[in-house]
Amino acid sequence: MSSYIGITTLAVIGTGARWMEADGRLAGDLPMFYTAEDIALYLPWNMPLANPTLMGRAEVFHDFPHRDGLVLASDYDWLARVGEHHRLGCVSLPLLHYRRHAGSASVARPLEGQAFGCAVRLLTARRRAGRSEDFADLTVETGRMVAAKLPRGRIYRHFAGRCRREGFPLLAAFHAALAVREQATPGNAAAYLRCLCAAVRADPAARRAILGGAAKTPFWILLRRAGFPAFPRY
Repeated sequence: MSSYIGITTLAVIGTGARWMEADGRLAGDLPMFYTAEDIALYLPWNMPLANPTLMGRAEVFHDFPHRDGLVLASDYDWLARVGEHHRLGCVSLPLLHYRRHAGSASVARPLEGQAFGCAVRLLTARRRAGRSEDFADLTVETGRMVAAKLPRGRIYRHFAGRCRREGFPLLAAFHAALAVREQATPGNAAAYLRCLCAAVRADPAARRAILGGAAKTPFWILLRRAGFPAFPRY
C-alpha cells in the first residue's frame, strides 16, 4: 500500500497505460510521469498523463470546464489549467490498453492535435506570466493554419517565432526544435539557432553548463536547468 500514500491529497490522478496495436497485440508501456513534482514540471511542455485514465474530484471538473476551440488538445488545456491550482498524480498500475488504429483521431488527424498543442503551450505560458491569454485570437489563428494544411514544420516554426517575440525564449527553442525534427531545412535550423541563442541570453548562468555539456545538446541542458523531468518526451 505504500505506493498509494498521499493519494488523497491529489485533485486528479491518472494510471499507467500500455500501447495496443490494431490487431490486439500489446506494444509496450506509454511513457508516463508518476510523481506530482514531475507531472507539474512537464505540464508546460506536453500532456503528462493518459487522458482516458484521468479521475478526479467532482469540484475540479466543475471549476475547470473543458474549453471549445482547442481541437484534439482540450484535454491538455484542461489539465494544464487544473495543474496550476492542484496537485496531480499517477498510479503506476497499467489500467488502460490504448489502441492505435487508422481510425483514431490522433492517427487520422495528427496535424490538429499537434497544432493546437502548440497553442496550449503558449496559452499556458501567458497565464503563468500573468498576461491575458487572448484565447479567441490564438485559437482562430491556429485553426486557420490547420485549415490551410500547413506542414507541421511550418506550424512549429510559426509558434517558435511567436514565443520568441512574446518573451518566452525557452518555449521558442522547444518549438523550433520540433520544427527541425519534423523537417531539417536550413530555415528551420536557422530559426532554432536564433531561438537557442535567445534562450541562452535569457539564462547567462547556463553558458558554462552548455560549454561543458560535450555529450548533450545545449537545448536539453536548458530544459534540464528549467526543471524538465528526467526523460524527454515531446
